Amino acid sequence: MDNFSSRPADCHRSVANMQIRLATVEDAKLICDFVTRITQQHIAPTLSEAGLKHLIAGMSTLNQLERIRNGYRFFIAYDRNEILGVAGVKLPSHLYYLFVHPERQRQGIGRELWSCARESICETLKERAITVNSSLNAIGAYKRLGFSIDGPVQESHGVRFQPMRMEFTTEPSDAREPAAGPDSNGQPSPPAQ
Repeated sequence: MDNFSSRPADCHRSVANMQIRLATVEDAKLICDFVTRITQQHIAPTLSEAGLKHLIAGMSTLNQLERIRNGYRFFIAYDRNEILGVAGVKLPSHLYYLFVHPERQRQGIGRELWSCARESICETLKERAITVNSSLNAIGAYKRLGFSIDGPVQESHGVRFQPMRMEFTTEPSDAREPAAGPDSNGQPSPPAQ
């Protein structure tokens, strides 16, 4: 978590002292540690033991590194040397992660990370929708961002999640405000928090 400000910036945002930048391959461990810690604290109670094991394994540093190298875009929100949140996008139109430090939720950080993620998706959006697989305890947060339920709760490898979707009413190239798929291996992405 050292020298955040010396790394590349993309989708620069500011909420109080917070900065947001595009993650690089050097951030894979940082992303792994952050999302794993929050998952163990807040998503684990909604999962079976097998589901938690599967989800945590998918969040490994090696998997994060592979995702970054394969075109996933991750955005890191930080204040000085403290990580506040992470958003991840699987192009063309899936919000893969949206995690905010539990003590910093409801302060606009998630909304700013979502704004960066949404802009990244809209650069290449060919569909008129963005999807997310929400953890069961984050459904309300996604509804506040403009997502709606897209079918029943699903389960894959012991991980329960709620598919959600955000439709756009404008042309994708102009889509900056709303009117929200499976992983490359055919598996749903982990539920975002």
